[in-house]
Amino acid sequence: MHFYEDESTLNKHRMTQEQLDKYQESMNKALIDKCFFMNYVSDYDVLVDFGCADGSLVRAAQKFDEGNKTLFIGYDISPQMINGAESKTAGIRNILWTTDWDEVASIVAKKKNSLLVMNSVLHEVYSYSSPEEYLHFWTQSFKGGFNWISIRDMMMRKKHFDHPIPEDELDAIKNDYIEKSDHGEEKLLTFEDHHGEIKTEGQLIHLFMKDNYWDNWEREVAEDYLGVTIDEFFQKINTHAKKAYEVDFWEPFTLIYLKNAISKAYGYDIHVPTHIKMILKAK
Repeated sequence: MHFYEDESTLNKHRMTQEQLDKYQESMNKALIDKCFFMNYVSDYDVLVDFGCADGSLVRAAQKFDEGNKTLFIGYDISPQMINGAESKTAGIRNILWTTDWDEVASIVAKKKNSLLVMNSVLHEVYSYSSPEEYLHFWTQSFKGGFNWISIRDMMMRKKHFDHPIPEDELDAIKNDYIEKSDHGEEKLLTFEDHHGEIKTEGQLIHLFMKDNYWDNWEREVAEDYLGVTIDEFFQKINTHAKKAYEVDFWEPFTLIYLKNAISKAYGYDIHVPTHIKMILKAK
């Protein structure tokens, strides 16, 4: 069984090979940082990478598994992704690739110490799923019996996301963006068609975070990178995982390369955290 049972959700995730290659290239840029959980969790006997894409994280983590004591599972709803990942690890016995969440759940139930890794997953769940589907997502994640959950994703504090920008300052930034960005006017117009007129700091940063994705713009512009605030996320934890998990570590941060690229291109300083790292520990 797929984690999502609605075929329309699967269709939204499908990409052309060119889109897939660009997506994987983008995701792999932050691979070292996505393995941050290794600094906090080391005693797991099974690691499940949710949304494994081409399997880069699984392959990287598996190299540090002395004695092949850990089972590494790459899960993705896309058979296309799984087939690509599987082709790169032929002959490695302690790696399993699957689109079947029931298979994952049955294996985890038999293990003593399990780790669920979710990198850049939450924003895609909220971008492509119905309310019923992402409620199912939270339930499955927090009731899946994992000892640890590692999360790294795009997320801002509500007070920063909702912080208004003075109209004259915003007009100057938009005009500068249209002038300097490749296809700037089209990017701005289509972004506001999807996400509403830019009025706040968070909305502007959201646009900047998409700036380098023109080759895959139709897909990227539709995704809601910052659909869940840090404040809302903690509410989700308190609602769906109150008796199951506690926050063992969390850290808001800003991608340095994003901050530097936007500052250089447009003179705009992203001075607030745009991402979060978190480790949840079963109580």
